[in-house]
Amino acid sequence: MPTIVFLGAGSVVFTRQLLTDLLRFPDLPVLDIALHDIDPERLEVARGTALNVAKQLGREVRVTASADRREALAGADFVINMIQVGGIAATKIDLELPARKGLRQTIGDTTGVGGVFRALRTFPVLTGIARDMRELCPDAWFLNYTNPMAMNIWWMSHVAPEIKAVGLCHSVYWTVNDLCELVGVPLEGTHYRAAGVNHQAWLTEWSRDGEDLYPRLREKIASDPELERRVRVEIFRRIGYYPTETSEHSSEYLDWFLRDDAQIERFRLEPLQYIGISEENVHEFDQARATLAAGGDVPLHEEGMRPSTRRRSSTRCSPARRARSM
Repeated sequence: MPTIVFLGAGSVVFTRQLLTDLLRFPDLPVLDIALHDIDPERLEVARGTALNVAKQLGREVRVTASADRREALAGADFVINMIQVGGIAATKIDLELPARKGLRQTIGDTTGVGGVFRALRTFPVLTGIARDMRELCPDAWFLNYTNPMAMNIWWMSHVAPEIKAVGLCHSVYWTVNDLCELVGVPLEGTHYRAAGVNHQAWLTEWSRDGEDLYPRLREKIASDPELERRVRVEIFRRIGYYPTETSEHSSEYLDWFLRDDAQIERFRLEPLQYIGISEENVHEFDQARATLAAGGDVPLHEEGMRPSTRRRSSTRCSPARRARSM
């Protein structure tokens, strides 16, 4: 029975999405899911969510929940990391404090002031996780969804190079999905390659049945002036390859996009955007807690469809809202 540990399982939305995807693979054996969170209330909601998802999908699964990280990690085969050190309060500081000094950020979890301070909060916890894994599950894979992705994986390679650590993100797949939808081509049968680092990569190849799909994209953009008012489209126009990260993320990687009000208006950007998204994710947790307490079922995303894109306080690497993803 493979053992999968969820660190930061109190991120109930993300826990629900990952479990739903995992349990929809019919060829997987019975899974042993070990949930860990330092917040007892969130941990209990996560446990209830896991059991409810399994019930809805008709799958047998063994679920344990522990506030003791070492207990959760013992004998693990896979360790999924989705923690957020400091919670929503720290996220607000990452965004609001620099803003008072004139530094604008939209997401603030990958690079710049917000990303650096998020990393500095997270590194000591990662060091502890690595120490525990080295002792309790040295052969397990560490699958990281926590941002800042690149800095966290670098830190793991520094403090525990013997641990198999991989950074995961939905961005490449959902970029292709959204572009196929935009140009009216089915995703099935599409061939694509991406090159770069997380969070900055480009689609170096995108085709279907031997047809290069980039000309269709250029034609679509040329026919819709509003598409030209997106950061990713501007980068695509200048570089020649479409970036895999959202316009909100990408605007923070090239400093001139957020430099002045005119640029913000031109590219339809929203500084401090992630504060609102974080607050909505907290609300979604409250809804899940109330639903379970009333004996109801938590909502599951449809098979093959994009799951809910609201992430609790932007800790995980996942697509931004569809309406603004271009």
